[in-house]
Amino acid sequence: MAEINGYIVKLGGSVITIKDKKYKTDKETLCRIADYLRISKPLVIIHGGGSYGHYVVFSIIQEKTKVEDVDLPRISHTMDKLNHEVVQCLLKKGIPAVSFPPHSICQVINGSIVCSLETVKEAVTRGLIPVLYGDSILSSNGIEIVSGDILMVLAANELGIKRLYFLTDVDGLYEDLETKKIVRHLMVSKNKQLHLDIRGSSAIDVTGGMRAKIESLRNLIPGARAYILNGRKEDHLYKALIKGENPSTLIEVSE
Repeated sequence: MAEINGYIVKLGGSVITIKDKKYKTDKETLCRIADYLRISKPLVIIHGGGSYGHYVVFSIIQEKTKVEDVDLPRISHTMDKLNHEVVQCLLKKGIPAVSFPPHSICQVINGSIVCSLETVKEAVTRGLIPVLYGDSILSSNGIEIVSGDILMVLAANELGIKRLYFLTDVDGLYEDLETKKIVRHLMVSKNKQLHLDIRGSSAIDVTGGMRAKIESLRNLIPGARAYILNGRKEDHLYKALIKGENPSTLIEVSE
């Protein structure tokens, strides 16, 4: 796949929702980010679950205790609600956003998540901006959760996109959690073990938090560059999306 000139962005659930308030969208932050997306024109947008997906999955797991019994219709319906809020805001800002529910294009085959992205690619070539999101998908054991981070890697690799932005509610990857010192640059590789003391989110997060994010990035095409920045900070958004700078953490993928 030839590299596409452009970028893919993930709107973290912790940024576009109020994580400690069940099913609550942070519309002010969401629409402020949309202003920057309207100018910088991403190729694909992916968003997380935040106070929608994580809460419903967590509650179902508590009720049934077996992951394979997690209720796909209930999770997908909840995520559809958040996706509606996201797309509605994007459309209001003049962004040609089109929703692609992952439960309709992805499944688990032989233990691997596989997504049919042909229509997503076609939408990109026509100047539309596909919007995907963390969701529940079918597998041989029932269902599995596909996170927005995993979708970022799958979509970027399939479409040949080598520039990725992850908008979170922290300033980047912390080298020290006490001093909040940021890792400015990190090289990762699929063939080399990651040696970092990365802890998951302290909030409810069924997809693994920061460590899972970094681990998933190791599977990107060599040469890919992923930026982790604070989506709630105007200077981070401006420097990254408008100026093309690194306001926080840059992760590069090597052979």
